[in-house]
Amino acid sequence: MKIIGWTSFDSACQGICVEEEEVMIEALNETIRVISKNGYVFSGETHQREHCCVPVFDNGKCLRCSMRGWATLMSIAHTGTDGAYMNYYMDSFIDEKKSPEDAVTEDVFVIDDAEGLPYYFSNQDVKLVTEALSMGMPLLTLDEAVLALYDIMKDPT
Repeated sequence: MKIIGWTSFDSACQGICVEEEEVMIEALNETIRVISKNGYVFSGETHQREHCCVPVFDNGKCLRCSMRGWATLMSIAHTGTDGAYMNYYMDSFIDEKKSPEDAVTEDVFVIDDAEGLPYYFSNQDVKLVTEALSMGMPLLTLDEAVLALYDIMKDPT
């Protein structure tokens, strides 16, 4: 599986579903490799908000992440561990941003009604949602992927 270009978080491209475990792992490893090789540095916030910050693969699907999930990939690509993920969480933590510029056109996208949750999350995201739900609290976040997880866990029907 190879990255063929980049799109935006809200594009029509089908996201790789977390339930597609083998495909997800391949996509994560390829994303880390490409980030490291090209020296890309941008936050989880940028991943969700700016054009050309969501990788698209040769299978026609893209990798959408929670902000922490993306930050974890950046941390692994730059330090070899996920320990510094907070350095890549929001734009204010990034000194010099370097984003991809090779956008893909929509004709390469897979667009279907695949079942499952088309996002990659960090363990901290799942813990946050679980704790909020166990306390009956609303979740106040701008993270689109975490909000989708919250909605699904809140009403799993």
